[in-house]
Amino acid sequence: SGLAIQSQTTSMAAALPSTATAATTSSTAPVYLPTKIYNGARDVALSPDNAFFLVSGYKTVTHVDTNTNTATRTYKGFRWPWGLDISPDTSFALVADEGGRNIGHIDLRTHQVSFPYPKEGIESPRSVAISPDASFALFTNQGHNNIGRINLRTNSITFHYNNTGLDLPCGIAISPDNRHAIVSNKNNSTIALIDLQTDEVSFPFPDAGFDFPHGVAFSPNGALVLVANSKGNNVACIDFHTRQVTFLGLSLIHISEPTRQ
Repeated sequence: SGLAIQSQTTSMAAALPSTATAATTSSTAPVYLPTKIYNGARDVALSPDNAFFLVSGYKTVTHVDTNTNTATRTYKGFRWPWGLDISPDTSFALVADEGGRNIGHIDLRTHQVSFPYPKEGIESPRSVAISPDASFALFTNQGHNNIGRINLRTNSITFHYNNTGLDLPCGIAISPDNRHAIVSNKNNSTIALIDLQTDEVSFPFPDAGFDFPHGVAFSPNGALVLVANSKGNNVACIDFHTRQVTFLGLSLIHISEPTRQ
């Protein structure tokens, strides 16, 4: 239910990792979508250098080499990992561990998994996004309909945007210029826009036709936003400047929410 956009390319594909078939269309970059090939895959994060991607699955996060399309390492210690993001310098990744009510930290150099952030106030975290300057991260805190903000220098967490219309916030992405965040809301099928400078929350796409939106991602230049439109079995492309929404004609595998075990 997540997605990731590959940088430094000129075409776009809905790339279903490993042996699945990729459908293509004309746009800006390949798109990676998680599939059940990776043990109940829920989210995917592509490294900024395009060398590898991480896939969250049942109690694990899998490291996959994009050159060989081979799983090279499995990170354990999670209870119900969902959202992922990789730091700009590829030194670490953050994991929204919904089952553990926690945010996990993977050191991608030493391959150590830790949980250095306070758990108080975290309830059903679903997705996480690291800022382009790696100074902070945001995560969707579904259980309280708000957004958690992690200070990555002090490891402290604060909670924001209560009572602003967020309704089971799911996916989250931060714009490349650090000025905005996009949040998908499952319960009311909306996309929220957060101005990170003024803290204003708006809903600029009221009649776009989203249906249970999940993962969201900015293009590398910030001009486009892609949304995994779960029940629509398609991907929405938002022109961030004109606010126009287009649903891409991709043949996608339907990704249903796995049953807890």
